[in-house]
Amino acid sequence: LTAVDANNFPRMFAYASVTGADGIPVSGLDESAFTLTENGEAVSATAVRSVTLGVQTVFAFDVGASFKARDVLGNSRLDYLRLAVNDFAQAEGGLQPDLDDISLITPEQELLIHANTRGPIIDALDRYTTEFAGAADHVALLTRAIDIASDATTRPGMRRVVVFASNGLSDNNQPVAVDSLVQRAQSAGIKLITIYVGPEGTQEGPNAQALRTLADETGGIHAYLAGGDSLGPVFAALAAERDQYQIEYRSMLNQTGQHRLNML
Repeated sequence: LTAVDANNFPRMFAYASVTGADGIPVSGLDESAFTLTENGEAVSATAVRSVTLGVQTVFAFDVGASFKARDVLGNSRLDYLRLAVNDFAQAEGGLQPDLDDISLITPEQELLIHANTRGPIIDALDRYTTEFAGAADHVALLTRAIDIASDATTRPGMRRVVVFASNGLSDNNQPVAVDSLVQRAQSAGIKLITIYVGPEGTQEGPNAQALRTLADETGGIHAYLAGGDSLGPVFAALAAERDQYQIEYRSMLNQTGQHRLNML
C-alpha cells in the first residue's frame, strides 16, 4: 500500500504497487485479487482500477574524479550520465510532464527542486559545470536527496525514488555502514536506485557493494555506468513505478482516531 485517500469518507481509495518476485510489476488484477481489512475486519473492494500516478524522483550525482575520465571518443562518464538523463527527459516514454516530479542535486549545488516539465531539467543539465572535486560528505549528499524525495507529493500514492550515481560511499577508503541510510529511506517509502561510476574492474569492489546494498535493501536496482546504453534498466525501472492500482471500498469505521488498513 502506498497511500490511502479518505477525502470522500466513507468512500475510500487505497493505492497499491504490486510487484512479483522477479521485480516486475504485476498487471491485470481485479477485485478478487485483493483482500482488505480495517482494524482486522474484512471490507470488500467495490472497484479496482489501473492508474498512472507519476514518480517523485531525485537524481543525486556524487560527482568526483571518477566522473572525469574520458573514453576513446572523448566522452567523460559525466557526459554519458548527463546524456542519459537528458534522453529520459525528452523521450516519449520517459518523463511525463505535469505527472512526474524531478529534482537534481550535485556536491556543488541543488540544480533543480521539484520540476514537472522538460525545459528546466534540460536547462539544469546544460548549465552544470564542475571541477570534479567530489562531495566533502557523500552520506550527507545522499541524505539530502532522501529528504527531498520525502517531501509531500502532488497526488496520493506517487512513488518516491532516489537515483544516486557515485564512486561509492567510503571514509578513508573504508566502506561506510549503510544501515541508517537504508532505515531512513525505508521509513519514507523511498526506493534507492544506485549507479556505480568507476573504472572497469572495480564494479564489484567494496565501494560498489555498498551502493548495491542500498538498492537491494530498499527495493531498488543497482547499475554500472559502462557507456551510453548501460543505464536503460534504470530508466525502465523509473517508468514502471508510475503505474499502480486504485482500490475503492466503503469504510465501515464509525469512530474517529487512528485505524489500520491491511491488504493481502
